[in-house]
Amino acid sequence: GTHLGEPISMCGVPIHAVEAYLARLIRAGHRVAIAEQIESPAEAKKRGAKAVMNRAIIRVVTAGTLTEEALLDSRTANWCVAIGEAAGGIAVAAADVSTGRFELVETDAGGLSAELARLNAAEVLASEGSAFEHYATVLRPRGEFDSTAAEARLKRVYGVATLDGFGQLSRAGMAAAGGLVAYLDHTAKGSLPFLRPPRIGNAGEAMAIDAATRDSLELTQTQTGQRKGSLLDAVDRTVTGAGARLLAGDIGAPLMDRAAIEARLDLVQRLHDDGALRESLRATLRSLPDIGRALGRLVAGRGGPRDLGQLRDGLDGAWLLGERIDALDAPPPLLQDIVPRLRGHGSLIDLLKRALVPSPPIDASDGGYIAE
Repeated sequence: GTHLGEPISMCGVPIHAVEAYLARLIRAGHRVAIAEQIESPAEAKKRGAKAVMNRAIIRVVTAGTLTEEALLDSRTANWCVAIGEAAGGIAVAAADVSTGRFELVETDAGGLSAELARLNAAEVLASEGSAFEHYATVLRPRGEFDSTAAEARLKRVYGVATLDGFGQLSRAGMAAAGGLVAYLDHTAKGSLPFLRPPRIGNAGEAMAIDAATRDSLELTQTQTGQRKGSLLDAVDRTVTGAGARLLAGDIGAPLMDRAAIEARLDLVQRLHDDGALRESLRATLRSLPDIGRALGRLVAGRGGPRDLGQLRDGLDGAWLLGERIDALDAPPPLLQDIVPRLRGHGSLIDLLKRALVPSPPIDASDGGYIAE
């Protein structure tokens, strides 16, 4: 068919090479609709000897909704952002579907550009006719940003009768979150990716830095858009992709709360002074897989045996790390606070250890990943 009078390009690619083609198309700025056969030849023949097999679009791949390991930078978060407005308020909803991170921040017209600059999103959504259309890379129907419909949509996604457990959600926050979830559902064709419960932030928690100042300071990238040469590149000595993503977020959003700053400095001081502990923790972390992204792929239905193996090894390693931290003499409060979150899932770890070979393959079709 055509779009705006121009023919729509279409290609068929070998299924085993689809990621290579996707990478080229996404980097070139395209959005890709993937169509597949949705019935077998035998099912098609029931309608007649020459019946064409039914096909359907099963997924729309966009820069902000990627989960494939080959298409993502392990050291950079991949945000998809929606701008919502309702009842005189403005909010930003941001999701990294590769890990399930979901954040909501209340802001105002003056602080919106600084918030968008902080996130440096792969895609920015706004409703058609919105006052913030000029920020958007994708415009969506106004109905998807209706705060009442968004509230019902969020309740369905999380299976709850009320959203009170997530904190104080404003109408603008619901509009932004609802618009973002509707878009993710649209691109995934009804198979919504993994989303953790939203974390509600406050624009006052971190320093607001406008885009021009952020560019001149070169906090996380240089003025030419390169990571190399930025402040982040100069100080990043993290040994995991998840650590690098967290550090980039922290550098891009300097804390404003003195107690939080002091708690962070106490932890830095302890690990600075105790070289043996620091190197021991780094060695353990270095061996851990990126379970956030493995989980994202599994929930999206795009995972494989290796992702299950990463989940097994990551949860097991986290448990051991928690025991090591728990045994420390008077650990700093920030370190102590994370110990309970490193435990649990014992039965799942045991099941995956018994069920999988030590090094499962990437693709299930290769076979050989179930233990004897």
